[in-house]
Amino acid sequence: MIIWLVGRTNVGKSTLFNRLVWTFRAIVTDIAGTTKELLREDIEFGNKKAMLVDSPGLEDFSIEQQFISQIIQEADLLLFVVDGKVALWEQDIVIRDMILQANKKARTIVLVNKLDGKVYGRNVDLLIADYYVMWFSDVLAVSAKEQEWLAFIGDALKTVIARENLSKLLEPKPEVDPSHVQMAIVWRPNVGKSTLLNTLVGEDIAWVQDKPWTTLDYITAEFTYRNTTIELFDTAGIRKKWKTVGLEKIAYEKTIKMLAWQKPVAVILIDLVEWLTHRDKSLIGELQNKWVSLVIAVNKIDLFEPNEADKLIEGIRYHITGSEWIPFIKISGETWLWLPKLLDAVMRVRKASKKRVSTWTLNTAYNKSWIASQPRFPKNKICKCKYITQVKENPPVFLLSVNNEKFANFSYKRWVEKMIRKHFWFEWVPMTLLFKSKVNDNPYLQKNKDLKHKQEEYVQEGRSENE
Repeated sequence: MIIWLVGRTNVGKSTLFNRLVWTFRAIVTDIAGTTKELLREDIEFGNKKAMLVDSPGLEDFSIEQQFISQIIQEADLLLFVVDGKVALWEQDIVIRDMILQANKKARTIVLVNKLDGKVYGRNVDLLIADYYVMWFSDVLAVSAKEQEWLAFIGDALKTVIARENLSKLLEPKPEVDPSHVQMAIVWRPNVGKSTLLNTLVGEDIAWVQDKPWTTLDYITAEFTYRNTTIELFDTAGIRKKWKTVGLEKIAYEKTIKMLAWQKPVAVILIDLVEWLTHRDKSLIGELQNKWVSLVIAVNKIDLFEPNEADKLIEGIRYHITGSEWIPFIKISGETWLWLPKLLDAVMRVRKASKKRVSTWTLNTAYNKSWIASQPRFPKNKICKCKYITQVKENPPVFLLSVNNEKFANFSYKRWVEKMIRKHFWFEWVPMTLLFKSKVNDNPYLQKNKDLKHKQEEYVQEGRSENE
């Protein structure tokens, strides 16, 4: 079942959407037309679920009118949002007429929003009485900002579903799919990310225009590839930090937080014609610091000879710090002939990032590698590992118990990382190594260190008295 939030711009649809799905999913500002994408989230009805969709508010109502007409035709239920602080606009009347012409009157609930501050000491029914002239029988007063009367929306939805016999359209809540893959498309504004999302999903989910910052909220969509469900995120275009202001800055911060929280496999598109820009390098470094798994898709390789393209890609790899574990996939946005290779790489990276290795297997591989070839240490500063274990996945984190963590130099850390990647195929994922020193766990050594510290204090006091 699809439940659409419809209404003109700046009536509080995005705030209502956030309240109903219990998250700050949509960007909320006082600027009309902030939401420019279709935001989709599931809402639950017991052991069933439905999809709630927040429709975008476009600046040109003539274009928006065509879009809303299509929404009304596709929707199973409609939540028609109007502004309770002002009288009905002409646009509200136009939307009402489209709902009535589509015979969706019985499946529409009118939400009179923004009644915060007006209801104290007054009868709520009197405030919404004027809105019954819209010829809808289901009218509710709500305040998304103050979170008042929102529970009545769920009750009204259940009533309409039972009255219109729509319960058969509700879908059962899906079980957690262990092979579920999350993938995000990251790049600069106006470079075709939304077009790529529409191509992969097979429908026009993202709003495509020939101007930057068409996408502000990240868009989610799902499609199936090789019997695996892939959840796709289309993110806002990322520019230099000092160039982002207003809505761009909010969208940028939200995109980075989403990548750090969800940790999808981030596909970074690089234009081979423009080669590697400074923003590309800084963005890759920023995502590496967030421990996000990366796949770099080099676009427009069809414009170069194969040997020339390979040399340019090697140059890009050379100029990216720590890119040894990042896969580079060649694609062509003109034909998308290489998209299966890109999706295969994303699935391999996700599988590797969720891999779990037993402690016994790790220590066996470590001991064999130590016997075969040891890393170099300064004299009398050999770092000896007591045991190694994996403490976390996605991304993998390994803990090494050593004799002294200060002896774990850069050479030793690189040796351990290469050993793990070689034996357990962690080649394409970021990795974290933690070192725990046995010296700090020994109470006798700690006691001796405290005594030595006290002796030094006594010596210092004696010197000060002599002086």
